Amino acid sequence: ITGPNNVTITTPLQYLLLDHNQFNGSVPDQLCTLNRNLTRLQLNSNSLTGTVSSNVSSLTHLQLFRIDDNQFTGALPSSLGLLTSLDYFNFSSNKFQEDVPREICQLAGDVHYAEDSRVFEGDCHLCQCCANCLR
Repeated sequence: ITGPNNVTITTPLQYLLLDHNQFNGSVPDQLCTLNRNLTRLQLNSNSLTGTVSSNVSSLTHLQLFRIDDNQFTGALPSSLGLLTSLDYFNFSSNKFQEDVPREICQLAGDVHYAEDSRVFEGDCHLCQCCANCLR
């Protein structure tokens, strides 16, 4: 991400909201190790490129993860399936070329039930393993 090279966070964060900031470039792996207590990570509506790091799976408390409306490519890492606390994941409006891994599809669980709070949005034509994506 274009910006300062050295970021030090001394207070435990729960939210890291970097959406709508016109950031560009790739997301550094260190972003996922700055604070493992994050419950909300919003990187949406920027111009971020590259692939989504498998290090995101170290954010085990993550409940909301938004990377939509960027320029990410490649594949979503199957390690995102380890984020069992994830209730909302939006990866739409990117340039992913590969199918969504089964491990991620299984996070969506019972999204088809109206009373369920779990939401899974994305480019569902890439989702070959389940019918849980919102269309």
